[in-house]
Amino acid sequence: MELFLNYAQDNKVDLFELKKDIDRLIKITDVETFTDLICELTNFSPIIEKILDKYTLITTLKIMENIKIIFKFYKCDTYFLYRFIDEYNALMDLKENKDLYTRYSLFDIRTKIEGLMDWYISHKCCFTQYRNFLVMSLFLFEFPLRHSRWCNIKLEFADYDLLEEFDDYPLYLVVQDGNFFFIFNKFAELDNSFLGQKIHKITNNKIYKLLSKYISSISISKRDFITNKSGKAISSTNLSNAITNFSRETFGKSITMNNMRIQWTTYKKLFIPEENMELLNKLYSF
Repeated sequence: MELFLNYAQDNKVDLFELKKDIDRLIKITDVETFTDLICELTNFSPIIEKILDKYTLITTLKIMENIKIIFKFYKCDTYFLYRFIDEYNALMDLKENKDLYTRYSLFDIRTKIEGLMDWYISHKCCFTQYRNFLVMSLFLFEFPLRHSRWCNIKLEFADYDLLEEFDDYPLYLVVQDGNFFFIFNKFAELDNSFLGQKIHKITNNKIYKLLSKYISSISISKRDFITNKSGKAISSTNLSNAITNFSRETFGKSITMNNMRIQWTTYKKLFIPEENMELLNKLYSF
């Protein structure tokens, strides 16, 4: 730990505040040593939830700034650090734009989206508008993935293949025998070794109909699930902006996917049966 503190001091970090936050994190994660804490922080999303439950938003952001110093010292994987910064920026956005998110809670947004489902199922609209509505529906009623993850879902059609065999890519949507299965594969950050798989079948009737309509309308030659109207893959930045613009048109307020995801930690117990909570918590880390 001494080497880390020297690194922090060289980077002009307040050592008193850093040590205080490390003590807080050790208590929150229920570990005994700083070394144990480093291991726990590799799964940071549930820890951030606990910090938010215990401390104010401003204090949470300060703690996250010191967590970022820890990650930089230990030279964490670039993508891993990107995921962390993504959550940090979402909370910072919430801090700086509170008025955007106090008018509509996640519960309000879900109610509004659910009320529009029948219309989208039965009416024609432009591809981009429909895609954005589908993504929001999946996000709110199935799983709150980061916007960057939605853009990396591969679409596959399987006749008799075992679903478990789709294990060489992080995210799949597999259409099999008229059913939709989202397959989540987890790989180690360091060596990309396979860690496990979760298979989620779409059982919500309206979500099923929305997906069916979308799949029948897109170009599937490249097997990208989320595309632009030309059938080409869309970047996470473009999707994020598209969802924000869609929410502005639908709700009269700009609501980002990041901030819906942050709100999800507060509202998920209202939406998810207790027996499904363990699965959701695992999917939330993707």
